[in-house]
Amino acid sequence: MCGNHEIGFQKYSKEEIQSNLLTNCIYLKDELIQVEGITIYGSPWPFNEHYRTKWLSIPSNIDILMTHIPPKFILDLAFQPKKVASTEPCSMCNNTVHGSYGHWGSKSLIKEIRERIQPRIHCFGHVHDDNGYKYDQHESETLFINAATDLTGQVFKLNFYLDLQKHSNIF
Repeated sequence: MCGNHEIGFQKYSKEEIQSNLLTNCIYLKDELIQVEGITIYGSPWPFNEHYRTKWLSIPSNIDILMTHIPPKFILDLAFQPKKVASTEPCSMCNNTVHGSYGHWGSKSLIKEIRERIQPRIHCFGHVHDDNGYKYDQHESETLFINAATDLTGQVFKLNFYLDLQKHSNIF
């Protein structure tokens, strides 16, 4: 999934990008594919509310949603070096104090996920400080996975993978 660190990709067509990938990789740019009966939609846009119209075009009949940006308030806490450390509790995070961290996710994306799209899995990145996974506590019952690379100094440390054969109960 491309994002803000892959800005150079924007000047190439989907076909040009795809031709440079491994043969068993599929580059998704606002499109739907089906792999072994699992419907996957990918949208690579890196920044928040600028791409609200992109979220509106995501179909609701998908199993896995892949985006670059996370949804608001879900695994989206990122260090903000210029932010003065807050002592105020966050009303969205069980009154947790975040200090110099802030929520970087998209409000419009979480709204679409909960109200309309409701994928079984939403995999995203962008926020390297808050990777991991969690289930949504709302009606959508979506498994959210922040698969961004860890910023621990290890090069491309794999943080998470999902074995679909082992976890076939999700589908």
